[in-house]
Amino acid sequence: MVLFEAMAAGVPIVATEVGGVGDVVSQSEACLVRPDDPEALAACLQDIRSGRLCTRERVAAARARLLERHGTEQWIEQHVRVYRELLNGRQTVTSSTQTC
Repeated sequence: MVLFEAMAAGVPIVATEVGGVGDVVSQSEACLVRPDDPEALAACLQDIRSGRLCTRERVAAARARLLERHGTEQWIEQHVRVYRELLNGRQTVTSSTQTC
């Protein structure tokens, strides 16, 4: 959730490449480093602080990705699709178990 919050708030993202982080943001939207590399993490923070990492461009790209892939419309569409699939599955199960 913190990645989504950062994307929405327009702040630079610095994260380690663990779990699903790469599914939410890429190198073009965040500064991603290996989890076992504290020097790279420190360098990334310094680069952001000094303005060497195109921070504004990454922040804008992260926000665009958030709106494109995880916006309200997308969430509604996903929920509607799940409900339709459940209803279709239920109708299939119901019709196949009738003996009349």
